[in-house]
Order: sequence, then C-alpha cells, then structure tokens
Amino acid sequence: MPDIVRIESDQLAVEVSSLGAEMQSLRTRDGRSWGWHGDPAFWAGRSPILFPIAVKLGVHPVHLGILMVVNMEVGMCHPPVGLNLYVASGIAKLGITELTIAVWPWLLTMLGFLVAVTFIPELSLWLPRTLGMLN
Repeated sequence: MPDIVRIESDQLAVEVSSLGAEMQSLRTRDGRSWGWHGDPAFWAGRSPILFPIAVKLGVHPVHLGILMVVNMEVGMCHPPVGLNLYVASGIAKLGITELTIAVWPWLLTMLGFLVAVTFIPELSLWLPRTLGMLN
C-alpha cells in the first residue's frame, strides 16, 4: 500500500499517493472536500482503444505515445486537477490563483509545443529515426 503525502497551504490540503503521484483527495480549508482514487493506468487503459484508430488514420505509434505524454504534461499544469500546481503551491506557499497566473507563460509554451508536435510528426520521430530505432 502506498504512503499518502499531505501537502497543505493556507487554502488547500492535498493528499497525494507516493505510488505514481496520483491525487487521492483535495480539501479546502472551509471544509469542502473532493475525494477520488486516481487511475495510474489511465492512458494504458485507453491506449488499446486509441491505438488501432490512430494507426488506421496513419499516426505512427511512437508519435501517438509522445502526443499522449505531452497532453498529460499540459493537463498536470493547469486547474482544476493540475497536480503540479498543488505541489508547487505547497512548496512555494502561494495560492493556486497566484501560481496559475505565474504558470501561464510555461503553459502557453507547452501548448505551442503540443500543437507543433501534433501537426509536425517529424519533430517526435526524428530522433528515433536518426538512432536507427524506426524504419
């Protein structure tokens, strides 16, 4: 059973599982609480469904994997469930709103990268091809 780590600030208390960094619950200081058990295999559970569709559409499997990872990176850095924001909020002792505003430049950069990788597959396939891992 994984250890549960509590991260608290003046506004929020977040419990994070040490196994897979999945969020277990979120509580505000005024007593409102949201609890859930994250699915560490979220994409692994969806990949068998998405993979054949993507291949039929001509998407390379390596490219699909990179798109999934970059999408998860973007999702972890913005509200409402951006785990990285809650962790950074606890470390920096900043409110979620302040931190969200501070993260905007990086979030926009990641979104730009996501758009570039999505529409220019060679960006994600260049290195594996160069190393001889792909035909």
